[in-house]
Order: sequence, then C-alpha cells, then structure tokens
Amino acid sequence: MNRNKPFQMNDEVKKYLTHNISLIDQCDFEKLYDMAESNSICNRDISDALLEAGINPLEYMDFAPYGFLRGSRRSNKDFIIPDNITAIEGYAFAGTDIEVIRIPEGVTEILQGAFSNCPNLYRVYLPRSLQKLGDKLFSGSNTVDGNGMLNLVYNGTREQWQAIEKKVRWPALNPQFDVIIECNDDIFSYSTATGEIDLI
Repeated sequence: MNRNKPFQMNDEVKKYLTHNISLIDQCDFEKLYDMAESNSICNRDISDALLEAGINPLEYMDFAPYGFLRGSRRSNKDFIIPDNITAIEGYAFAGTDIEVIRIPEGVTEILQGAFSNCPNLYRVYLPRSLQKLGDKLFSGSNTVDGNGMLNLVYNGTREQWQAIEKKVRWPALNPQFDVIIECNDDIFSYSTATGEIDLI
C-alpha cells in the first residue's frame, strides 16, 4: 500500500459524510460511526476523510471506535490519542504504519488486536489508569525497534503493571520477539515462552 499517494475519498464515503453533515457540525461522531456499518461504510474511511480535513473525531468522543484507522491509507507514524479518551476498541489502529503511540492517562482498557499488524510499531506509552489489556494486542507487529523488541513505557510501578487484568495472549507476538516493559521503578521483558524476566 502506497501511503504517499494523495488522499482520495471514495464516492460512497463522500455521499455518506455529505448526507450526515449535521452530525459533523454537531460533533456527534459517535453516532456518525454507529450508523456507518448499516450503510456499509468502513470506520477507517470515515476517519481518513475527517483527519484529512483536519478534524480529529477522537477529540469529541470518549473512546476510539472499532477499526478507527484499521488499514488506513494515511501516514499516522506518531499518533497521540487525545486526553478525553477512556477506551480503545478492537483493531482501532490495526494494520497502520504507526511507529509510536501515546495513550493518555484516563484510558482504562485496550481491546483485542488494537495494534495488530503494525509492522513499524516499536514504542507504546501506556497510562497508569490502565485496567484491562485485551487479546492479541500486537499480533503481527513484529518489527519492533530493529532488535526484536517492542518497548512499552508504563507510567506506573511494576506492582501496578502486574495488577492490570490481561488476557492470556495479550501481546501475541511471535515467540522470537520480546516485549520490554519500562515501569517507573523497574525494567523487565516478557515473552509468551518465558513470561517475565528481570533486566535490572
């Protein structure tokens, strides 16, 4: 997929957004995304069009919707999630060229596959407010900093990290790749093969 090509909105998305311009004017993006599926419109296409127009719908919602940028044709290398977001739904950023993602305090859960198939992803900033991590969050995201490691920077202690409810296969990386978790008081690695291993 060539992410350097000029953005072009397809006719169906243009028609959908034009027909629902009042929802955009009212910043009712939750309804705009809710109605998209029944109109056979992909959430990603809505997001691409709005972001291209300089509108970040996440600034007006309290969650990143399912498939928000899944397979986006835009470049989203260093994506900052707004402070008002409290949850990231399934596959929200899957299949994008994201390299770094910054998740703000206030987010309490990240659902299945949210960052799966992101081959350039190497660093994720996670908030202390996090309570739940879904299944296969990073499945297929195996480039990881050029050294076979995905770096998670967690704004809390290791004890707080261990208290987060995690699905058994939460990272779902290829077994040859590790997750390096940097807490405020500790650094350790995690792999599906070995579990947690102290690094300092």
